[in-house]
Amino acid sequence: MCISASPNRDALFLCPDFIGGIPIRKRNNRVVVHLNDAELSKLEQDSATAGMCREKYIRLALMGITIHPRPPDNYGKVLQQLSAYGNNLNQIAHVVNATGRATAEQLDTALQILEKTWDYVEDTL
Repeated sequence: MCISASPNRDALFLCPDFIGGIPIRKRNNRVVVHLNDAELSKLEQDSATAGMCREKYIRLALMGITIHPRPPDNYGKVLQQLSAYGNNLNQIAHVVNATGRATAEQLDTALQILEKTWDYVEDTL
């Protein structure tokens, strides 16, 4: 069960293990593990980096699933912008394929788009 550490009691009702305030338990077996301060700190840090509660993190680790850090909050915006740059390059490629040649202006535009893409990725990630 994932319970928020916030003092807000309503946080319990946002957890997928609760429906209408009634706990829905799919896992009936409990395991108690004793950790020292360093181990607990590492668990807290790793689960927070992955963006999940400790219980879910431990279950995935036990199953041998590779746990990756949660993507940055602006990840969707980055993908959208990169897609727009890709679309612009694709339009240039269509024109070049249709005519069989590329003008200096088209090549300069494509180079500018690629430079913008690299700059954007470096600045945001």
